[in-house]
Amino acid sequence: MFLTPDLIARIHRTLEDPGPIPGVPHLNDSEYAEIVETLLSHAPANTPLRVFAYGSLIWNPEYPADRVVQGTAYGWHRAFCMRIERFRGSRDQPGLMMGLERGGSCRGIIQEITTLNPWEILDVLVRREMITKPCTYSARWLPIHTPEGTVSAVSFTIDRAGRFYEGGLSLEAVAGRLAGAVGHWGTNAEYLMNTIQHLEMYGIRDRNMCALEKLVAERIQSG
Repeated sequence: MFLTPDLIARIHRTLEDPGPIPGVPHLNDSEYAEIVETLLSHAPANTPLRVFAYGSLIWNPEYPADRVVQGTAYGWHRAFCMRIERFRGSRDQPGLMMGLERGGSCRGIIQEITTLNPWEILDVLVRREMITKPCTYSARWLPIHTPEGTVSAVSFTIDRAGRFYEGGLSLEAVAGRLAGAVGHWGTNAEYLMNTIQHLEMYGIRDRNMCALEKLVAERIQSG
């Protein structure tokens, strides 16, 4: 690993939550309920709820998974392509969050939940991932390929029409953002480090994320 807690500590700052961005509309309870109901209406029958985790849901889930298996989403890849001005970034120094962008493939994990209410789990998930309107994340069922066959799992993909979409950046440009952005949840660099570490725990290596990690570490070291 190029990024370490000691290195990231160089850029850490303790900040207060600035609160919602003024003038930006947020999803309401009825809209969240509609998203959940739509997902459930398309859920495969007689199967556990499956969630495809590719980023922070791997290392910071909202629920205990009863089973975890590796899987691959074809036609999508990880990318830092959503601007954030809160949480791990600020309005003065926006960061970037990860999403699934069109093209390529993405290895991650499938979290199976059999002992909890699917409606409650999905409600928690969409409220965590989908906040502002028009939302940059879209909740959908994806076909995920596993050693046991193809299954359907809920995941969050990027909607390029979303308010905070910021795609097409070079690795160097992304590294510059991640190396400096800090919010009340911590640094953007820590988010990257945690994701890579937990992917590697499952034997998953994402070459683009590893190249980005090296660039971010170099940016922090150079000050």
